[in-house]
Amino acid sequence: MAKQLIHSVRLYFPFTFDSNAEPNDYQQFVTQTKNLRVTDLLEKADFLNQETHQKLKDAPLWLASNYKIDKRIHPFGHKLVNGLNSSRNCDGFFGLQPQKLNPDAIRVLNGGTPNSLGNGITVNVRPSATKRLSAMGILSPFDEPLTEQGDGKDPTLSNQWPLRFNDIWFYGFSMGLGMMVVDVSFAQPGKKGLSIKHIESLQEINYVICRNSADHQAAVLNWSNNTAQSSTTSKGLSGLVEALMPPNVGNSVKLAKTSDWDNTYSYTYVAAEQPLDIQQRKDACFRLARKYNDRYLPEQTESQIEYFHPFKSMTHSFSLEGASSYVDLATYNGDVPEAVKNFHTSAIPQAYSVLILLTYAEYLFLRDMATNTADEDRVDMGNPTEQNLDRLRDFRTKLYDFRLNFRYTQISGNTNHNLFANHNKAALEIDGLLQETSSDAQEVEQFIADHVSQQQEARLKKFGILGSLFAVIIGWVDLWGLNLHSIFFENAKINPTSIAAFLVVLALLSSAVIFTSRTPKTNKSKKSKVNKNRKINADKTSKKDASN
Repeated sequence: MAKQLIHSVRLYFPFTFDSNAEPNDYQQFVTQTKNLRVTDLLEKADFLNQETHQKLKDAPLWLASNYKIDKRIHPFGHKLVNGLNSSRNCDGFFGLQPQKLNPDAIRVLNGGTPNSLGNGITVNVRPSATKRLSAMGILSPFDEPLTEQGDGKDPTLSNQWPLRFNDIWFYGFSMGLGMMVVDVSFAQPGKKGLSIKHIESLQEINYVICRNSADHQAAVLNWSNNTAQSSTTSKGLSGLVEALMPPNVGNSVKLAKTSDWDNTYSYTYVAAEQPLDIQQRKDACFRLARKYNDRYLPEQTESQIEYFHPFKSMTHSFSLEGASSYVDLATYNGDVPEAVKNFHTSAIPQAYSVLILLTYAEYLFLRDMATNTADEDRVDMGNPTEQNLDRLRDFRTKLYDFRLNFRYTQISGNTNHNLFANHNKAALEIDGLLQETSSDAQEVEQFIADHVSQQQEARLKKFGILGSLFAVIIGWVDLWGLNLHSIFFENAKINPTSIAAFLVVLALLSSAVIFTSRTPKTNKSKKSKVNKNRKINADKTSKKDASN
């Protein structure tokens, strides 16, 4: 049995919102968030008992608070996370101030009262997971005997495990991406609360807690209402996250959830006194980052994940599904350095979780930019309208704004911080996404320039036609000696044959000028027929080669 297991799991729920709204809209959004109370959460989250939490219902739900960041991270990183000070006069939108869930609201989620931290809630694992753990001698903390000898009874096989909420934050980044981060541990509140003690149980619970779809894969959460007989359930954490968000009323910021919730990205930290060699540790990190268990595990794990091993006792792992950090306390033989003891409360929240937050936000932005193919966003490249061109300009501006006002290369003055971030970027394939979107932006730039050039050329042709017509009119009037003013206003006598001949020749010359000024059109039907014949011939040739 492991002597100690320190852990936490951060789950990332991303939103999108308008990053080009008016400043008053952002202020209104912040005001709406500030005005929310715990009672608003109780009314929207039907799995929470309103009667139990009457004494806390009037407490603010969110508190505006700058997130504390490691001083070695560059000021640019502080600006990305905390936004710019509202009192500073500047043009443009550089992010919202973070919002932290009020500790009173955290107490409500954990089933507590003003005088009690509560017992937290419980999460169900699947019966197959319970059997796997039982085969290794691992039971739920609710079923473990109180003493080493036990009470002589056969242990039950409960599938419920403790869960408590540590912190919940909401961030609003400058590129129009919001992120709610839910920090949980599989333990009861308080130092003497029940807690898991094995890395294997952490892997099994982590496997289900990150599934937040509406189907059977979502974890079942049991919400305690401070009574032994009363409890309600919910499927995953999606309902809670949606209930915590301010309503989209009266402003154009309009938060919208993304499609990344079903298998939620996570960052898991664990420090254990369970001795593991480097390969065992890598295997554990892989399962925590990508949420695999013994029943469902790929054969080749090394090629599917990025590892960073800065110290003998520490291993980080990164993937598209999540990240993890493992500290092997057994390496120190009981003499654990203070820096390692405080790693969970200092380095993880102030540095490493911040780097995970920023790199994951960068990945989401670039991925959506590279795959923005929704029907309503498609552009008619053959005959683009002005609205189509404006959409392309918005795409180009959005990427340039991201590169100048959000993207970073070295985020910290600490080497390990930068290496940590770079490994995570490599796992998320950020460089490839950035290269694709940058190439797209260059092509958009060229397309807009070509189209504008064609529009200007068409305008010049129209002016040329008008000029030619005026030249014809003036030339023929001068040649025939006609005085149009005298004809129309002084009733001057003139031979009608001359007028008729003048108009006929004028019409012929005008038609000639217009015809010669037009751009010759390609016979599309003929061209498509030729291309079709070429394709048929090519197919015949390829089939003939294949048969030979």
